[in-house]
Amino acid sequence: MKKIVINSIMRFFNDDIYKTFNYDEIYNEIEELKTNIDKNSICYEDEYNNEIEIDGKKYFYISVSYRNKYNNISGSIYNTELYIEADKKNTSTPFNPLMNNYDYNAFYNGHNRSINYNNYYNKYSNLKYTNDYTPANDIFCTFISTDKLQIKTNNYNNCFVDSQRYNVSSLNVNVPIKFKKGDYKPIDSYIRNDYINICHDLLDNIESEINSYENNSNNIFKNFESVFVNENYISKILYNNEYLSNLKSIKIDIEHLIDNLNSNW
Repeated sequence: MKKIVINSIMRFFNDDIYKTFNYDEIYNEIEELKTNIDKNSICYEDEYNNEIEIDGKKYFYISVSYRNKYNNISGSIYNTELYIEADKKNTSTPFNPLMNNYDYNAFYNGHNRSINYNNYYNKYSNLKYTNDYTPANDIFCTFISTDKLQIKTNNYNNCFVDSQRYNVSSLNVNVPIKFKKGDYKPIDSYIRNDYINICHDLLDNIESEINSYENNSNNIFKNFESVFVNENYISKILYNNEYLSNLKSIKIDIEHLIDNLNSNW
């Protein structure tokens, strides 16, 4: 009897509803959307400020100050950048950072950067190839932790300068982590707005289908008469069935996605 009643009720629905609204297609589109949003908003590896790619490897740079070790606190101070390979964080073995060729020349010849460095850097805006860099063989870096780096030097002429302007042979510096693996990060505003527009389109489509289904259900309920079936039973079939529940469930999913996207800055 139950199967006969359900089939009879469903025959009242216009077949065009199912031609214009494909639940499986909408559901798959929402799942794909969730996956893409996660890819854009969740860090799958650590990301760094001052990040640069050199021959396909991820590096970040840190700025340090140095001077001739035989000068006192009033001696001239120079700045240089050390390029740290990000994957080195997985080892406790000391390693040599890279220096761009202009900084390397300045550091090992005891003077400031050549003006050619600024000309080159401003012109090309990046130094992305191995031949733009030289390993600093007498500077040694060790990851104390994932967010702390120790830097030492045994250079004959130069030493580092700490925040108090004192000569030191080693420095502990913070790793410039922007986002850690697993962190949520802001999605680019253009991409986020695209996602929000897609969500609103899906939401409109789903709400339209829910309204259409409920309107049809109301009409059926009014027109369906049977001495064999209780009205409460008919109502249960119409308003508490799996299809309608699934529609309302994915509607809630979309609303949550929109809320999450609006709060992602």
